[in-house]
Amino acid sequence: MTNETEIIIDVSELPPPKPMEIVLESLDRLIPGQYIKMIHRMQPHPLYNILLDSGYRYKVDTSEALINIYIWKASDNEAGQIIKDSINSR
Repeated sequence: MTNETEIIIDVSELPPPKPMEIVLESLDRLIPGQYIKMIHRMQPHPLYNILLDSGYRYKVDTSEALINIYIWKASDNEAGQIIKDSINSR
């Protein structure tokens, strides 16, 4: 499921390393104002340093049964603000 700002990638039923591979392949498709919402069954800790080292930021939301990880380009303040507003509005 995709809308103009959010690319949803549900990897909650995939075995490692597929979730990381899929998300890393998707990063290049992000345009300004867009972010990835990765739905996972656990926290992919190795992914976090890869994202930071590659110029991306992430926010983890554990308020639901599955973990939502929001990923956006570090230089994209618009996407970062959309994520912040979305999480804070719950």
